Amino acid sequence: SLREKERLGAELSLATDIQAHMLPHIFPAFPDRPELDIHAVMAPAKEVGGDLFDFRSRESQLYFSIGDISGKGVPAALVMAITLAACRFFNSMGLALDKLVEQLNSNVAENNDANMFATMFVGRMNFENRVLEYCNAGHNPIIVIPPSEEPYYLKAKSNLAIGLLDDFSYQKEQLNIPIGTKLVLYTDGVTEAENSEQEQFGTKRLLELVSKDSFRTLCPEEMTNKICNAVYEFTEDNEQFDDITILCISL
Repeated sequence: SLREKERLGAELSLATDIQAHMLPHIFPAFPDRPELDIHAVMAPAKEVGGDLFDFRSRESQLYFSIGDISGKGVPAALVMAITLAACRFFNSMGLALDKLVEQLNSNVAENNDANMFATMFVGRMNFENRVLEYCNAGHNPIIVIPPSEEPYYLKAKSNLAIGLLDDFSYQKEQLNIPIGTKLVLYTDGVTEAENSEQEQFGTKRLLELVSKDSFRTLCPEEMTNKICNAVYEFTEDNEQFDDITILCISL
């Protein structure tokens, strides 16, 4: 009935607001760390999405993550909420990064009757020694934009996606990060966005975009907008089939 449709519409609209406010939506300045700047955007394909991003600054460290839950709509949004909350909790415990991801994986896998899973990239930047620790759990490779070299896709060990196997042993890696380095994290809603000819935006086109001199001088907010606009221009009026999430960080 019309009344039932209106009720469902109102509930989904409320769910959209709740989800938007679960994710960081204020991007603060870091007065004691002027090189640090962060911005992100999440555009769900349906009213609610299964993508997530997060960041937490504490003492001389920055924790950040991006993830993509399998599936769409309300079920994916529920798993996204659980994953986000668990991630924040395990990070607050001060666990080593690989142990954090292992705990997160066990937590999601334990009550996973729907067999949903999450690909995630989790990083922790230490500003004292300029070392980034990271763990890629089946997620798209992130792009590193060094201050004076060509941007590249960061190769990472192929850890399993989160929630598939409850006792998987995750491996963390590390990378030295000179001041002025920028990171571009994204979900496959970016690279797999299709135009009317079923051609995908793709990893090559994304790397070409961020490699332009004009792009490299942008701040993270301008970077996220530039990538979003490029994807929307490419797909034109084609329907968005997947959530699009982009997290850009200047370190």
